[in-house]
Amino acid sequence: MPQTRRYNVLAFEEGQRIQERIARTVMSVGGQVVEIAPDGGGRILLADLTLPQILVVAQSDDVAWIDRWGPPEPDMDITRQFHGAT
Repeated sequence: MPQTRRYNVLAFEEGQRIQERIARTVMSVGGQVVEIAPDGGGRILLADLTLPQILVVAQSDDVAWIDRWGPPEPDMDITRQFHGAT
């Protein structure tokens, strides 16, 4: 059985309708939706998927990109200084 991993799935647009469409696609291929942006205000949906499932979800016209989820790291605390935004 293929290994499932957690992924960020970014929608092209914000909105509950698009989040729900992506969620339906994830579930239709047997993936699990972990979290949808609260109140449809965000663009990232978290999903547990296998590699073959990612190939199908990535073909959705609503999906901008997919990347592997990872926990927050300390480097995010200095990103403003690193990019000269302070």
